[in-house]
Amino acid sequence: MAEPVRTAVLGASGYAGGELLRLLASHPHLEVTFLGGDRSAGRPLAEVQPHLGELPIAGLQLRASDASAIAAASDLVFSALPHGESARLAPPLLEAGCTLVDLAGDFRLDAESYPVWYGFEHPAPAWLDKAVYGLPELLGEALPGAKLVADPGCFPTPVILGCGDDRVRDARPRVTTGSLTDCLAAAFAGRPFVRVQPPRGMVDAKRTRGTNVVELQAVADPRTGTAVVLGALDNLIKGAAGQAIQNANLAFGFPEGTALPTLAVYP
Repeated sequence: MAEPVRTAVLGASGYAGGELLRLLASHPHLEVTFLGGDRSAGRPLAEVQPHLGELPIAGLQLRASDASAIAAASDLVFSALPHGESARLAPPLLEAGCTLVDLAGDFRLDAESYPVWYGFEHPAPAWLDKAVYGLPELLGEALPGAKLVADPGCFPTPVILGCGDDRVRDARPRVTTGSLTDCLAAAFAGRPFVRVQPPRGMVDAKRTRGTNVVELQAVADPRTGTAVVLGALDNLIKGAAGQAIQNANLAFGFPEGTALPTLAVYP
């Protein structure tokens, strides 16, 4: 059996970082070897994330996010840092051969958009065109072998997936709820983490809580000739940590659903 991939989680003291570590605990191919957290540096994981105190890595101490130390300890880096921090660390990590999956917004847009939407000049604009937008259900063919992956985040994921593909877009006046639902179902047939609701069904965040699933529902409005598409997901899993692991699975050639739950925590 191949050696596990040495994995760093930056922002390990935050909510998304905690979910990454919880999910990675059951991943057979990824081994956490570095925990990053500047303000919690020197503290063990069990102290920072008490609910993870039974993990084998519970005694591992968080460390400052130093690029050379991260690169020496890991081959895969999940960055759950605030916007702007991943862009600063990315060039030395990528140049050292690491694969970086960024959960923030540092590689989602063109360079000119960052002052407007994020309030800073992008520190590594040369890498923006090299990033793969990590929405596996629509762009999964670009993920195998990817070195830099930009997670879409919790708001864009259901919105973009709700548009489906060309079969679902600019709805005609006589389109029906049934035909829209059929288009969505066809677009995502065989995709393990997209659940299309039947006509008169309703998406429900309770059914996606704790899972990597996004639910979609389409309704035709014959009065206006428009389609209304709703989506529901767990913002920390399919909207953050889970989708990041899904992207890493595809980047490294592991089964897409490895370590990713589909059964909800309910209610």
